[in-house]
Amino acid sequence: MIKAVLFDVDGVLIDSFEANLKFFQTLTKHFGYPEPTREDYKKWFHFPLRDTLKGLTGISSDAELEPIWQRAVNKVDYDASLVGSPEGLSEVLTELSSQYPLGVVTSRIRSAVYELPQMAAIQSHF
Repeated sequence: MIKAVLFDVDGVLIDSFEANLKFFQTLTKHFGYPEPTREDYKKWFHFPLRDTLKGLTGISSDAELEPIWQRAVNKVDYDASLVGSPEGLSEVLTELSSQYPLGVVTSRIRSAVYELPQMAAIQSHF
């Protein structure tokens, strides 16, 4: 028996790959690290932010990572216009929410989940 339906954010409720790739390319370049290629970033796309930053920069020290982390969590240089939504998403969520409680599970920072317009538009379903 289904008791609830849970959704991931990145890659399910929104298509954020291009926006995130550009974000990490700009971020790493700003701090003097090589810009990740599409292939580099594919390895880290579904990891939490801190792990992704460590993986893309090679930094292991939290103290050394801190200025990059701060710029990242403040979403400097994030181009939300590159984020897409699956076709028919609102209709699917409307139908499912009439039958089941819906929830979101994600490695995104909790306070940032509904900051994107695409997520804010569907927040009422969860």
